Amino acid sequence: MKKLYFLLALLPFTAVSFGQTDSLETEILNYSSSKSDIISKARRLLLDSFMADDLDKVEEVKDYLLKEVEDANYVALFPAEHWLILYWTEEYDELLLSLQEFDRDIYTGMEHKILPSQDVMYESLQGKSLVWEEKLEWKLRNSALSEEEKDFLRLNLAWMLDDGSQPEALEGLNQRADIFLESYPGSTYENFVRQELRYKYVPSDWGLGMEFFTGYGMFSGELADWFSNTGAFGMGIDGEYDKLTLSLRIAGWIGTTGKDISNEQGMLWKKGEAALTFIGEAALGYTVLETDRIKLSPFGGIGVTEISAPEDDLNTNPDLEHLIVGPDVTYSLGATLDYKLGLETGELVENKKTYWFLRLRYAYVMPQFLGNPGGNLHTLSLGFGAVFRNLKREL
Repeated sequence: MKKLYFLLALLPFTAVSFGQTDSLETEILNYSSSKSDIISKARRLLLDSFMADDLDKVEEVKDYLLKEVEDANYVALFPAEHWLILYWTEEYDELLLSLQEFDRDIYTGMEHKILPSQDVMYESLQGKSLVWEEKLEWKLRNSALSEEEKDFLRLNLAWMLDDGSQPEALEGLNQRADIFLESYPGSTYENFVRQELRYKYVPSDWGLGMEFFTGYGMFSGELADWFSNTGAFGMGIDGEYDKLTLSLRIAGWIGTTGKDISNEQGMLWKKGEAALTFIGEAALGYTVLETDRIKLSPFGGIGVTEISAPEDDLNTNPDLEHLIVGPDVTYSLGATLDYKLGLETGELVENKKTYWFLRLRYAYVMPQFLGNPGGNLHTLSLGFGAVFRNLKREL
Protein backbone atom coordinates (compact mmCIF):
# COMPACT_ATOMS: atom_id res chain seq x y z
CA MET A 1 0.00 0.00 0.00
CA LYS A 2 2.84 2.36 0.88
CA LYS A 3 4.45 1.59 -2.50
CA LEU A 4 1.22 2.55 -4.27
CA TYR A 5 1.06 5.90 -2.45
CA PHE A 6 4.71 6.51 -3.37
CA LEU A 7 4.11 5.85 -7.08
CA LEU A 8 1.03 8.06 -7.09
CA ALA A 9 3.09 10.82 -5.52
CA LEU A 10 5.63 10.59 -8.35
CA LEU A 11 3.11 10.94 -11.15
CA PRO A 12 3.06 14.76 -11.24
CA PHE A 13 6.84 14.92 -11.49
CA THR A 14 6.86 12.30 -14.22
CA ALA A 15 4.28 14.23 -16.16
CA VAL A 16 6.34 17.39 -15.86
CA SER A 17 9.47 15.52 -17.05
CA PHE A 18 7.67 14.06 -20.06
CA GLY A 19 6.25 17.49 -20.78
CA GLN A 20 9.70 19.05 -20.72
CA THR A 21 11.10 16.35 -23.02
CA ASP A 22 8.22 16.77 -25.46
CA SER A 23 8.70 20.55 -25.43
CA LEU A 24 12.46 20.24 -26.16
CA GLU A 25 11.80 17.75 -28.95
CA THR A 26 9.25 20.10 -30.49
CA GLU A 27 11.72 22.95 -30.22
CA ILE A 28 14.42 20.91 -31.93
CA LEU A 29 12.08 19.80 -34.74
CA ASN A 30 10.90 23.34 -35.33
CA TYR A 31 14.37 24.88 -35.04
CA SER A 32 15.13 27.03 -38.07
CA SER A 33 18.19 26.31 -40.19
CA SER A 34 21.46 27.21 -38.51
CA LYS A 35 24.23 29.17 -40.21
CA SER A 36 26.11 25.92 -40.77
CA ASP A 37 23.08 24.50 -42.61
CA ILE A 38 22.77 27.64 -44.71
CA ILE A 39 26.46 27.49 -45.68
CA SER A 40 26.21 23.79 -46.53
CA LYS A 41 23.10 24.24 -48.71
CA ALA A 42 24.49 27.37 -50.38
CA ARG A 43 27.73 25.59 -51.23
CA ARG A 44 25.76 22.74 -52.79
CA LEU A 45 23.74 25.23 -54.83
CA LEU A 46 26.92 27.01 -55.92
CA LEU A 47 28.59 23.76 -56.94
CA ASP A 48 25.53 22.48 -58.83
CA SER A 49 25.28 25.82 -60.64
CA PHE A 50 28.97 25.70 -61.50
CA MET A 51 28.74 22.20 -62.96
CA ALA A 52 25.71 23.34 -64.96
CA ASP A 53 27.68 26.35 -66.31
CA ASP A 54 25.26 28.80 -64.69
CA LEU A 55 27.94 31.35 -63.83
CA ASP A 56 25.45 34.11 -63.03
CA LYS A 57 24.02 31.95 -60.25
CA VAL A 58 27.55 31.01 -59.14
CA GLU A 59 28.40 34.71 -58.76
CA GLU A 60 25.15 35.41 -56.95
CA VAL A 61 25.61 32.59 -54.40
CA LYS A 62 29.28 33.45 -53.93
CA ASP A 63 28.42 37.06 -53.09
CA TYR A 64 25.69 35.96 -50.71
CA LEU A 65 28.02 33.59 -48.86
CA LEU A 66 30.82 36.13 -48.47
CA LYS A 67 28.74 39.24 -47.79
CA GLU A 68 25.73 37.90 -45.89
CA VAL A 69 26.82 34.66 -44.23
CA GLU A 70 30.55 34.52 -43.54
CA ASP A 71 31.55 36.31 -40.35
CA ALA A 72 34.03 36.21 -37.49
CA ASN A 73 32.80 32.76 -36.44
CA TYR A 74 32.05 31.00 -39.74
CA VAL A 75 34.01 30.28 -42.94
CA ALA A 76 31.82 30.05 -46.05
CA LEU A 77 34.48 29.75 -48.79
CA PHE A 78 38.15 28.91 -48.56
CA PRO A 79 40.54 31.35 -50.33
CA ALA A 80 41.48 28.90 -53.10
CA GLU A 81 37.79 28.17 -53.81
CA HIS A 82 37.07 31.89 -53.93
CA TRP A 83 39.92 32.51 -56.38
CA LEU A 84 38.95 29.75 -58.82
CA ILE A 85 35.35 30.97 -58.84
CA LEU A 86 36.55 34.49 -59.69
CA TYR A 87 38.52 33.15 -62.66
CA TRP A 88 35.31 31.66 -64.04
CA THR A 89 33.09 34.68 -63.30
CA GLU A 90 35.79 37.01 -64.70
CA GLU A 91 35.74 39.23 -61.62
CA TYR A 92 39.40 40.03 -62.02
CA ASP A 93 39.48 43.19 -59.91
CA GLU A 94 38.11 41.29 -56.93
CA LEU A 95 40.56 38.46 -57.63
CA LEU A 96 43.58 40.78 -57.82
CA LEU A 97 42.60 42.53 -54.61
CA SER A 98 42.08 39.23 -52.77
CA LEU A 99 45.47 37.92 -53.90
CA GLN A 100 47.24 41.17 -53.06
CA GLU A 101 45.79 41.23 -49.54
CA PHE A 102 46.30 37.52 -48.87
CA ASP A 103 48.17 36.67 -45.69
CA ARG A 104 48.94 33.15 -44.51
CA ASP A 105 47.82 34.17 -41.03
CA ILE A 106 44.31 33.75 -42.38
CA TYR A 107 44.73 29.99 -41.96
CA THR A 108 45.70 30.45 -38.33
CA GLY A 109 42.54 32.47 -37.83
CA MET A 110 40.45 29.69 -39.38
CA GLU A 111 41.49 27.33 -36.59
CA HIS A 112 39.08 29.20 -34.31
CA LYS A 113 36.20 29.33 -36.79
CA ILE A 114 33.50 26.87 -37.80
CA LEU A 115 34.48 25.44 -41.18
CA PRO A 116 32.15 24.19 -43.94
CA SER A 117 31.21 20.54 -43.80
CA GLN A 118 33.35 18.31 -46.00
CA ASP A 119 32.38 18.34 -49.67
CA VAL A 120 34.10 18.24 -53.04
CA MET A 121 33.87 21.95 -53.81
CA TYR A 122 37.57 22.61 -54.38
CA GLU A 123 38.24 19.31 -56.17
CA SER A 124 35.37 20.01 -58.58
CA LEU A 125 36.46 23.59 -59.20
CA GLN A 126 40.06 22.54 -59.79
CA GLY A 127 39.16 19.54 -61.96
CA LYS A 128 36.91 21.49 -64.32
CA SER A 129 39.38 24.40 -64.41
CA LEU A 130 42.13 22.02 -65.44
CA VAL A 131 40.02 20.68 -68.31
CA TRP A 132 39.14 24.21 -69.43
CA GLU A 133 42.46 25.87 -68.62
CA GLU A 134 42.90 27.15 -72.16
CA LYS A 135 39.45 28.77 -71.98
CA LEU A 136 40.34 30.53 -68.75
CA GLU A 137 43.65 31.66 -70.28
CA TRP A 138 41.79 32.99 -73.33
CA LYS A 139 39.44 34.98 -71.08
CA LEU A 140 42.44 36.54 -69.35
CA ARG A 141 44.22 37.42 -72.59
CA ASN A 142 41.13 39.18 -73.90
CA SER A 143 40.38 41.09 -70.71
CA ALA A 144 41.00 44.80 -70.14
CA LEU A 145 43.73 44.10 -67.58
CA SER A 146 47.29 45.36 -67.92
CA GLU A 147 49.95 42.95 -69.18
CA GLU A 148 51.40 42.75 -65.67
CA GLU A 149 48.03 41.79 -64.20
CA LYS A 150 47.39 39.24 -66.94
CA ASP A 151 50.78 37.62 -66.47
CA PHE A 152 50.31 37.52 -62.71
CA LEU A 153 46.86 35.91 -62.89
CA ARG A 154 48.02 33.39 -65.49
CA LEU A 155 50.95 32.45 -63.27
CA ASN A 156 48.67 32.09 -60.25
CA LEU A 157 46.23 29.95 -62.25
CA ALA A 158 49.02 27.62 -63.39
CA TRP A 159 50.12 27.26 -59.77
CA MET A 160 46.57 26.48 -58.58
CA LEU A 161 46.10 23.79 -61.23
CA ASP A 162 49.40 22.03 -60.51
CA ASP A 163 49.45 19.29 -57.85
CA GLY A 164 53.21 19.69 -57.24
CA SER A 165 54.01 16.03 -57.84
CA GLN A 166 56.24 16.49 -60.91
CA PRO A 167 59.69 18.11 -60.58
CA GLU A 168 59.49 19.29 -64.20
CA ALA A 169 56.24 21.15 -63.57
CA LEU A 170 57.62 22.72 -60.39
CA GLU A 171 60.74 23.86 -62.24
CA GLY A 172 58.58 25.31 -65.01
CA LEU A 173 56.53 27.31 -62.50
CA ASN A 174 59.70 28.57 -60.85
CA GLN A 175 61.05 29.71 -64.21
CA ARG A 176 57.81 31.53 -65.01
CA ALA A 177 57.90 33.18 -61.58
CA ASP A 178 61.50 34.30 -62.18
CA ILE A 179 60.54 35.76 -65.55
CA PHE A 180 57.66 37.67 -63.93
CA LEU A 181 59.90 39.09 -61.21
CA GLU A 182 62.50 40.13 -63.78
CA SER A 183 59.90 41.63 -66.12
CA TYR A 184 58.10 43.63 -63.41
CA PRO A 185 60.62 44.71 -60.75
CA GLY A 186 58.92 46.22 -57.72
CA SER A 187 55.56 44.77 -58.75
CA THR A 188 52.60 45.08 -56.38
CA TYR A 189 52.34 41.30 -56.59
CA GLU A 190 56.02 40.55 -55.98
CA ASN A 191 55.54 39.44 -52.39
CA PHE A 192 52.75 37.02 -53.33
CA VAL A 193 54.85 35.54 -56.14
CA ARG A 194 57.85 35.02 -53.87
CA GLN A 195 55.89 33.70 -50.89
CA GLU A 196 53.20 31.62 -52.60
CA LEU A 197 54.00 30.87 -56.23
CA ARG A 198 57.74 30.33 -56.43
CA TYR A 199 59.03 27.31 -54.53
CA LYS A 200 62.70 27.37 -55.43
CA TYR A 201 65.00 25.40 -53.15
CA VAL A 202 68.75 25.79 -52.94
CA PRO A 203 71.33 24.07 -50.77
CA SER A 204 71.98 25.64 -47.39
CA ASP A 205 75.19 27.60 -46.89
CA TRP A 206 76.07 25.22 -44.06
CA GLY A 207 77.26 21.66 -44.64
CA LEU A 208 78.83 18.74 -42.81
CA GLY A 209 81.15 16.09 -44.20
CA MET A 210 83.14 13.05 -43.13
CA GLU A 211 86.02 11.19 -44.76
CA PHE A 212 88.09 8.05 -44.22
CA PHE A 213 91.38 7.92 -46.09
CA THR A 214 94.61 6.14 -46.75
CA GLY A 215 97.77 7.59 -48.24
CA TYR A 216 101.52 7.76 -48.73
CA GLY A 217 104.11 10.15 -47.29
CA MET A 218 107.66 11.08 -48.26
CA PHE A 219 110.03 12.87 -45.88
CA SER A 220 112.52 15.45 -47.10
CA GLY A 221 115.72 16.92 -45.63
CA GLU A 222 117.19 15.31 -42.53
CA LEU A 223 113.89 13.62 -41.78
CA ALA A 224 114.35 11.55 -44.96
CA ASP A 225 117.58 10.18 -43.46
CA TRP A 226 115.99 9.45 -40.10
CA PHE A 227 112.76 7.84 -41.29
CA SER A 228 111.51 5.91 -44.30
CA ASN A 229 108.55 6.83 -46.46
CA THR A 230 105.25 6.06 -44.78
CA GLY A 231 101.79 4.68 -45.42
CA ALA A 232 98.79 6.24 -43.70
CA PHE A 233 95.28 5.74 -42.43
CA GLY A 234 93.04 8.40 -40.91
CA MET A 235 89.75 10.22 -40.83
CA GLY A 236 88.48 13.77 -41.09
CA ILE A 237 85.38 15.81 -40.33
CA ASP A 238 84.49 18.83 -42.48
CA GLY A 239 82.36 21.83 -41.59
CA GLU A 240 81.34 23.91 -44.59
CA TYR A 241 80.00 27.42 -44.99
CA ASP A 242 79.44 28.64 -48.52
CA LYS A 243 82.84 28.08 -50.21
CA LEU A 244 84.83 27.75 -46.98
CA THR A 245 85.66 24.35 -45.47
CA LEU A 246 87.16 23.74 -42.05
CA SER A 247 88.66 20.24 -41.89
CA LEU A 248 89.67 18.52 -38.67
CA ARG A 249 91.89 15.52 -39.46
CA ILE A 250 93.88 12.91 -37.62
CA ALA A 251 96.22 10.46 -39.31
CA GLY A 252 98.74 7.80 -38.39
CA TRP A 253 101.63 7.36 -40.83
CA ILE A 254 103.44 4.03 -40.47
CA GLY A 255 107.09 3.57 -41.53
CA THR A 256 110.48 2.59 -40.14
CA THR A 257 113.59 4.29 -38.88
CA GLY A 258 116.13 4.97 -41.64
CA LYS A 259 119.15 4.74 -39.34
CA ASP A 260 120.11 4.17 -35.72
CA ILE A 261 118.80 7.04 -33.62
CA SER A 262 120.41 7.68 -30.24
CA ASN A 263 120.81 10.38 -27.62
CA GLU A 264 123.56 11.51 -25.25
CA GLN A 265 122.41 9.00 -22.64
CA GLY A 266 123.14 6.15 -25.03
CA MET A 267 119.51 5.21 -25.58
CA LEU A 268 119.06 3.62 -29.01
CA TRP A 269 116.27 3.36 -31.54
CA LYS A 270 117.59 0.88 -34.06
CA LYS A 271 117.48 1.22 -37.81
CA GLY A 272 114.55 -0.60 -39.45
CA GLU A 273 112.30 -0.54 -36.40
CA ALA A 274 108.72 0.66 -36.70
CA ALA A 275 108.08 4.40 -36.52
CA LEU A 276 104.66 5.96 -36.20
CA THR A 277 104.05 9.55 -37.35
CA PHE A 278 100.95 11.10 -35.82
CA ILE A 279 99.52 14.27 -37.38
CA GLY A 280 96.53 16.17 -36.02
CA GLU A 281 95.46 19.08 -38.17
CA ALA A 282 92.91 21.86 -38.60
CA ALA A 283 92.87 23.15 -42.19
CA LEU A 284 90.87 25.95 -43.77
CA GLY A 285 90.09 25.52 -47.47
CA TYR A 286 88.39 27.65 -50.11
CA THR A 287 86.63 26.24 -53.17
CA VAL A 288 88.01 27.81 -56.34
CA LEU A 289 86.34 25.44 -58.82
CA GLU A 290 83.15 23.42 -58.53
CA THR A 291 81.07 21.61 -61.14
CA ASP A 292 78.53 18.81 -60.99
CA ARG A 293 81.44 16.34 -60.85
CA ILE A 294 84.50 17.94 -59.24
CA LYS A 295 85.41 20.40 -56.50
CA LEU A 296 88.90 21.88 -56.11
CA SER A 297 89.88 23.55 -52.82
CA PRO A 298 93.34 24.84 -51.86
CA PHE A 299 93.91 24.97 -48.09
CA GLY A 300 96.27 26.01 -45.34
CA GLY A 301 96.44 24.34 -41.96
CA ILE A 302 98.01 24.20 -38.53
CA GLY A 303 98.37 21.23 -36.22
CA VAL A 304 100.79 19.05 -34.34
CA THR A 305 103.17 16.28 -35.40
CA GLU A 306 104.90 13.56 -33.37
CA ILE A 307 107.10 10.68 -34.46
CA SER A 308 107.56 7.81 -32.04
CA ALA A 309 107.80 4.06 -31.72
CA PRO A 310 104.47 2.18 -31.60
CA GLU A 311 102.87 1.60 -28.19
CA ASP A 312 103.93 -2.05 -28.01
CA ASP A 313 107.58 -1.14 -28.65
CA LEU A 314 107.42 1.61 -26.04
CA ASN A 315 106.12 -0.89 -23.49
CA THR A 316 108.91 -3.33 -24.35
CA ASN A 317 111.66 -0.71 -24.43
CA PRO A 318 110.78 2.31 -22.24
CA ASP A 319 114.01 4.04 -23.33
CA LEU A 320 112.34 4.80 -26.65
CA GLU A 321 110.20 7.35 -24.83
CA HIS A 322 113.26 9.61 -24.71
CA LEU A 323 113.78 9.38 -28.47
CA ILE A 324 110.34 10.62 -29.52
CA VAL A 325 110.49 13.45 -32.08
CA GLY A 326 108.01 16.14 -31.14
CA PRO A 327 105.20 16.79 -30.54
CA ASP A 328 105.57 20.23 -32.08
CA VAL A 329 103.57 22.74 -34.10
CA THR A 330 103.10 21.89 -37.75
CA TYR A 331 101.99 23.97 -40.73
CA SER A 332 100.57 22.62 -43.96
CA LEU A 333 99.67 23.79 -47.44
CA GLY A 334 97.95 21.85 -50.19
CA ALA A 335 94.76 21.19 -52.12
CA THR A 336 91.91 18.69 -52.26
CA LEU A 337 90.14 17.45 -55.37
CA ASP A 338 86.76 15.82 -54.82
CA TYR A 339 85.20 13.61 -57.46
CA LYS A 340 81.46 13.57 -56.78
CA LEU A 341 79.71 10.22 -56.95
CA GLY A 342 76.20 11.59 -56.38
CA LEU A 343 73.67 10.66 -53.71
CA GLU A 344 69.94 9.94 -53.98
CA THR A 345 68.34 11.97 -51.21
CA GLY A 346 64.71 11.15 -51.99
CA GLU A 347 63.89 14.87 -52.26
CA LEU A 348 61.65 16.14 -55.05
CA VAL A 349 64.24 18.83 -55.76
CA GLU A 350 67.78 17.71 -56.66
CA ASN A 351 70.43 18.67 -54.12
CA LYS A 352 73.81 18.91 -55.85
CA LYS A 353 75.58 19.88 -52.62
CA THR A 354 74.88 16.52 -50.99
CA TYR A 355 76.99 13.69 -52.42
CA TRP A 356 79.40 10.83 -51.85
CA PHE A 357 82.93 11.55 -53.01
CA LEU A 358 86.37 10.21 -53.73
CA ARG A 359 88.94 12.72 -52.50
CA LEU A 360 92.50 13.13 -53.72
CA ARG A 361 94.49 15.33 -51.32
CA TYR A 362 98.04 16.64 -51.46
CA ALA A 363 99.59 18.33 -48.42
CA TYR A 364 103.05 19.78 -47.86
CA VAL A 365 103.52 19.26 -44.12
CA MET A 366 106.08 21.45 -42.33
CA PRO A 367 106.73 20.25 -38.75
CA GLN A 368 108.59 22.73 -36.55
CA PHE A 369 110.62 20.23 -34.51
CA LEU A 370 112.74 21.97 -31.87
CA GLY A 371 116.28 20.64 -31.54
CA ASN A 372 115.51 17.73 -33.87
CA PRO A 373 116.15 16.98 -37.54
CA GLY A 374 114.86 19.48 -40.07
CA GLY A 375 112.78 18.55 -43.05
CA ASN A 376 109.22 18.30 -44.24
CA LEU A 377 106.72 15.71 -45.40
CA HIS A 378 104.95 15.35 -48.73
CA THR A 379 101.65 13.48 -48.34
CA LEU A 380 99.19 12.16 -50.90
CA SER A 381 95.97 10.58 -49.71
CA LEU A 382 92.88 9.01 -51.24
CA GLY A 383 89.69 9.27 -49.24
CA PHE A 384 86.06 8.20 -49.40
CA GLY A 385 83.29 10.15 -47.71
CA ALA A 386 80.19 12.26 -48.03
CA VAL A 387 79.03 15.84 -47.72
CA PHE A 388 75.52 16.73 -46.55
CA ARG A 389 73.70 20.06 -46.94
CA ASN A 390 70.03 20.69 -46.24
CA LEU A 391 67.81 22.46 -48.73
CA LYS A 392 66.38 25.88 -47.94
CA ARG A 393 63.71 27.85 -49.75
CA GLU A 394 64.95 30.85 -51.71
CA LEU A 395 62.56 33.80 -51.49
